[in-house]
Amino acid sequence: MKIRINKYLSEQGITSRREADEYIRDQLVLVNGSPACIGQLIDPAIDTVTIPEKKNSKVYYAYHKPAGIVTTAPQYKEIEITTHTTFPRKVFPIGRLDKNSTGLIIMTNDRTLTKKIIGANTHIEKEYIVTIQEQVTDTFLQFLEDGVYMHAQRYTEITKTCHATRIDAHSFSIILTEGKNRQIKRMVQAYGYTVTHIHRIRIGLLTLQYIPEGHFIRFKISDLFPTKK
Repeated sequence: MKIRINKYLSEQGITSRREADEYIRDQLVLVNGSPACIGQLIDPAIDTVTIPEKKNSKVYYAYHKPAGIVTTAPQYKEIEITTHTTFPRKVFPIGRLDKNSTGLIIMTNDRTLTKKIIGANTHIEKEYIVTIQEQVTDTFLQFLEDGVYMHAQRYTEITKTCHATRIDAHSFSIILTEGKNRQIKRMVQAYGYTVTHIHRIRIGLLTLQYIPEGHFIRFKISDLFPTKK
């Protein structure tokens, strides 16, 4: 069954339809080795569509991670993020989401982006929807917002102040500007509560938007960071 090439690229999570047309105008999209045309019909079962890139060009993908996928260091029989989904370029995740957590994660080949997003001095916001077993109370939310002392085996660390808002009886949103190991679970556990699910919906200006679970879209750095005035 034939479909328009921009629709195909959009459904594959490679780019939006509008951006696909821009790529086609710039002759960056090839069908069976030849430059594509605006509105061209292709048969995904027969035709080969590629978007050549310069060897050292940087690429950025916003990926909607499903539950059960690990972002780093997969153990026996675990599914790693780059084997679960095929990306057009060789990329790696920025930061991590736990195996059973879901939501937005950035995939890129730009190693300089890591420090900008999860470095010690970064202030970029990450927003999560968190579900817990217990009731979400005002006292609990204030506890999270004021900074939480989290105990490890050999040291104690305190989280930065943050913003937390009740969604319903068992879920809340939380906006963090840091990324300590298993931070949300440890913050909740410090109050004696238990997390049942974590879903990240935003990093900086970048949101999940309408990205289906297990799919991705390409984005630009300007889509991530606020414009400096």
